[in-house]
Amino acid sequence: MIDRDEVDEVRRALSDPRRLCLALGLTKGALRQRGGLVISCPRHGDRTPSCSVRVYGDGTIGVRCFGCDLAGDALSLVAEVNGLDLARDFRSVLEAAAELAGVTLAPLGDADEARERA
Repeated sequence: MIDRDEVDEVRRALSDPRRLCLALGLTKGALRQRGGLVISCPRHGDRTPSCSVRVYGDGTIGVRCFGCDLAGDALSLVAEVNGLDLARDFRSVLEAAAELAGVTLAPLGDADEARERA
């Protein structure tokens, strides 16, 4: 089972929009905005930046594209860039995000791995 505390730790560690976008290769043509960046959306590959990546009031990153329906948090952006489905591939998204954040996740136990595959 995925530990909620680990998820929160990864989200808190990914609290710098510029650093996250740089790590994901999304800074080409990016524009600065208050609290973050406006980037070209990784979902629909627009020519002009339309995707806001900024720090929300709770200190976590929020993502919202004004050209498509992409919306969520740092994990949503990591999932999109890696071609993963946030719900179906959550553990893989969390592992990719943890690597970017420099956070070490506890290994899944055998019972947890079986549940993850189901």
